[in-house]
Amino acid sequence: MSKGVFGAAGYEASLNGNDAAVEQADHMVTESSIVYGAEPIPRELTSSAIPSPKMRDADASRNHFAASVSRQPTPSRVRADARAGTRMDARADAYAQLRRVLHETHHEERYNATSIATAFDATPLDPPEIRHLVGMFRFSHDPERTEEFLEQAEYMADYEPKGTFDSSFNEFFPVYSDMTVSQLKGYFAWRTCIRHGDYVPTSSSTAYVYVYELLNGIGVQNMTDAYRRLNEFREHYVDQYDKSMAYYANSWLRDMVIAYDLPEECMREQFGAQISEDETYATLIQPQNRTAEQIVHALRSLSSYNASKSPLNKLVPQSSSNLTLYDRALAAAWLAIAADRDPAEPSSFFDNYIAMQHARPVSLFSTAVFSRTRAAARMPQGERRVSVDPACSYTYENKRWYINTYEPVAFQRTNMNNLLHEVDRVGRQIWHTGRALKPRGSHPPCSQIIKRALTELKTQLDREQWEREHPPIHVDLTRLSSIREAAAGTRDSLLTEAELEAEREAVTEDRTATEEVQTEKLCQSESQELQGLSEYGENALLKNAIHAEVTETIENSEMPENSGNSETDLQLSPDELLLLRALAAGEPPAEWKPKLLAKHLLPSVLADSINEKVFDVVADSVLETDDNGDPALIEDYVPDVRGILANISE
Repeated sequence: MSKGVFGAAGYEASLNGNDAAVEQADHMVTESSIVYGAEPIPRELTSSAIPSPKMRDADASRNHFAASVSRQPTPSRVRADARAGTRMDARADAYAQLRRVLHETHHEERYNATSIATAFDATPLDPPEIRHLVGMFRFSHDPERTEEFLEQAEYMADYEPKGTFDSSFNEFFPVYSDMTVSQLKGYFAWRTCIRHGDYVPTSSSTAYVYVYELLNGIGVQNMTDAYRRLNEFREHYVDQYDKSMAYYANSWLRDMVIAYDLPEECMREQFGAQISEDETYATLIQPQNRTAEQIVHALRSLSSYNASKSPLNKLVPQSSSNLTLYDRALAAAWLAIAADRDPAEPSSFFDNYIAMQHARPVSLFSTAVFSRTRAAARMPQGERRVSVDPACSYTYENKRWYINTYEPVAFQRTNMNNLLHEVDRVGRQIWHTGRALKPRGSHPPCSQIIKRALTELKTQLDREQWEREHPPIHVDLTRLSSIREAAAGTRDSLLTEAELEAEREAVTEDRTATEEVQTEKLCQSESQELQGLSEYGENALLKNAIHAEVTETIENSEMPENSGNSETDLQLSPDELLLLRALAAGEPPAEWKPKLLAKHLLPSVLADSINEKVFDVVADSVLETDDNGDPALIEDYVPDVRGILANISE
C-alpha cells in the first residue's frame, strides 16, 4: 500500500483492504493535484475532510459535481494546461474514473466527488466566508454571470481578513468564480490593505475585480463614496503600478459622475479636459468677445505648426499687448474668417474644418462587469439632462444615454496646420520679409479673406506708427494768464512813474469809449424792445419802467475790457489792435513802431500776446518776428486776420 499522501477515497479503500482501489485512487488524486496545482491532503486530515452522509444529501453532491465538471475553460487554464502538456478535460476524466472506482468498491454514496481536494475546492480549514462563497459558484454566462458576481460581492462586502496573500491571476472580465480558493483568500486580504490605504501591487485581473465592486456600489456608503475611493485608487495604484488600467479607470469615473449625478466638484475633476476643449471651441465660434491673446491660444492649441521660425514671429509691433506680428496677423485673419460666414450656408469654416456638434447614443460603463438593473435603483429616475458645460451635455431618454458635444472633424490638425501656414505665407508677402512660401494644397483655406485681413492690419499698424512718430501738440491754455501777468509785471518794472500814469490815462479813455459804445448798443436794443411792446398795446408807463431798469443795469454793470471792440471776445487791447491793423494794412515798421516805443511797448511782446489771443480762432500763430524783433503777418493767415478786424470794426 502506498505510504504517500492520498485522497479520501484511497484512504477509505485502504481501511476496507482494497489495495487495487487504493492504488488507483491515489494515482488519480495525485494526477489531479499536479494538473491543477493543489497540494495533496495529508493522510491524518482526510477523515475530517470526508463529509458525513447526514450532512450533505446525495443529490446536492451530484449537482455540485456536475457544475464542477461543466465549468468552462478560461484563458489562463488553457495556457497552464498547454505548458503542462495536459488536456482541458483531464479533471472531468479523473472525476469520472474515480466515480467508477468508488462505484465498484461500493463507496460512491458515502464518498462523492466533492471529497477530492483540488485548488478549486474549499476545505473545513478555510474560513467559513470562503467556503460559503465557493458554494455560491454557479459558473454562469453573461448576463447571469454579472448578477451572480454581484450577489457574491454583496455577501463578501464586509469581509476583511488579515495576513499575507498571493492573489495574482489573469482573466478577461474577472469575477470571483475565476479564482482558486488560494487566490480568493489572497484577493480579500489584498482588498483589506487597499481599503486601509496600503496600496500593494498585484495582477491587473485582481485590481479589476476591486474596481468592479466600486462601480456597482459594493462596500461603500453611497456612490459619492464609491467615486472617492475609485479616484484614490486611480491616483495611488493605477498611476503608479498599472497604467494600462488608466484609460478604463478615467472613463468609468466620468461615467459615475454622469450616471449618479455626483456633486459639481466631481464634474470639474473628471471633465477638466472636456471643459477646456469646449472653451477653445467657444473662443473660435465667437471671437468678437475674446481678446487677441485668447484667439491665438485657441488656434495654436489645435495645431502643431511651428510658427517660431517665421520671420513675422520675430517682429513685435509697439502696442499694449506683447503679441508678435505673426500672432496679430493670426488673430486678425481668424476674426475675418468668422465674420465672413454666409447666412445662406448651412455650415461655417469652423464646422467644416475644425469641429461639428453631434448628438449620439453612448454606453456608460462599457467593458465593465456592471449591472445596469441594480444601478438603476441608485440613479435619479426619469428623463434628465446633465450639463458638463454650455457646449456638452448628457441626456437620458427612453432608458438610453445620449451625448451632445462638439467632435473634431477628420484631419482637424492638418486643416489647422494649413490655416496657420497660409497666414504665414500671406504675411510674408504683405510685409516683404523672409523667403516666400508655397501654398499647401491647390485651394488654401480662405486665402482671399486672409489676404484682405492682413492688408487692413498693415494699414492700421502703419497709421499707429505714424501717430507715435508725430505726437499731437497740446497747449495748456490755463497757463496763458499767468504768462501774461508775468510779462505785464516785467513791462511795468521797466517803466517810470510818468509813463505808467500816461498808460493808465490811455486805458481809462479806452474804457470810457468802450462803455459809451456799449451803452449806445444797449439803448438801441431797449428801444427795439419798447417798440415791440407798443405794437402789442403796452402803455407808456411800462415803457418808462423798462427804460429805467435797462439804464440802471448799464450804469451798474462793469464792462469787460475791449468787450465792445470784438464780437469774438478776443480781449485785444488798443495797442494790439493798432499793431494788428497796421500789419494787415501792410504799413512799414517806420509808421507804427514809434507809436509803440513812445508807450514803452515792445513789438515782439505785443506779437506774442496777439498770437495767444487769436489762437482760439485760427488755431495757429498769425504773427512772426524777424531778426530785428519786428513782427510781420504770416501770409497764409492774412484773410483770417482781416476777417477778425472786420468783426471788431463792426
